Amino acid sequence: MTTNKKTLRLLNDNKNSFIDVINILKKYLSYPTTQGQSIADIVHRTGGCDIFTGDEIIVEHYFELFIENGFNVEVNYYEEN
Repeated sequence: MTTNKKTLRLLNDNKNSFIDVINILKKYLSYPTTQGQSIADIVHRTGGCDIFTGDEIIVEHYFELFIENGFNVEVNYYEEN
């Protein structure tokens, strides 16, 4: 059985603070503070960062949670290198 993997990408929105990013990543993805800080910095500097890759149903669920909390995210098909 083939599963469709997708990636959730957090985009810079110039609204949420570094602390907001760190807290939501902790809350929903159980990321440690240091990883959240790194992701927040990447998003700030480059405009976006992939934060989760997995089965499309799970990624879509996280997408909804982040949107409901006021974050700018997008879902992309996962491409293995």
